Amino acid sequence: MESPSASQRSSIPPRSMKASPSIKTATPSQPRSNATKQRSKKPLNFCGPQSFVTIIVGPESGKQAFTVHKNLLEHHSPYFTSAFNNPAYTESSTREMRLSDVSPDTFGIIINCLYTQTFLTPSGTSPHLTDLARVWQLAARFKMTTICNKSIRALDRCGFSDSPDSSDGIQAWKEYVDFVFLHQDLEGSVLKKKCVDDTMELFGCVAGAEMMDRLLEGIFGDAGGTAKGFLKEVVVRCAPVLKEMSEPEMKKGIVEYYVKEEVEEDD
Repeated sequence: MESPSASQRSSIPPRSMKASPSIKTATPSQPRSNATKQRSKKPLNFCGPQSFVTIIVGPESGKQAFTVHKNLLEHHSPYFTSAFNNPAYTESSTREMRLSDVSPDTFGIIINCLYTQTFLTPSGTSPHLTDLARVWQLAARFKMTTICNKSIRALDRCGFSDSPDSSDGIQAWKEYVDFVFLHQDLEGSVLKKKCVDDTMELFGCVAGAEMMDRLLEGIFGDAGGTAKGFLKEVVVRCAPVLKEMSEPEMKKGIVEYYVKEEVEEDD
């Protein structure tokens, strides 16, 4: 088997994939979350000799190398397909990529899922809300639509796994909302749309003013009294509609939050 050496020259990718006359490194671009075209995937084939690539992620002090089947990455990501096959990018010859701004834990969850079809954290536990939001964000960066949509389904299942009336449940939801709203690259994404819809549904299921206050304080307490008070009034006024939204026949289908793959343009 052909395996790349970790000592091979790596390069830190810039923020643009625009072509230039010189050799350059590949870098992910933000995919259109509402793309309507589909690309043709390179079929998986693990028969015969295999090629591998190495992705080194994380800051220098805590970097981690992942050696992955090249065929597997190409099947799931048009970004990696281009990076490791286009002669314009140094990765096509070095078979190694350096991503210092990527979390080893989040990248590890994605790689593990590519091989096992299961989301697991490095400690072997199921990821929580914010873990899955990070997975969606990174998968979108690399245009891994299968992982994006799988993380949306996982978010749908684990959304209320921590009881919302417990301190842990409220804190988990706050971290999830904070993460989604504090990252500008998630503006307009289906992940943000789902976060808003799920949070409104959560408030629609709340019974009693005391529980409402606990949720508002726990999730939006840092926003200030005026913002919290205004939001509370909005939630109270919309309560009948929110309650209807939580009914099975009114609940939006999960596919509404899916990312569609882009098609490769014919020459």
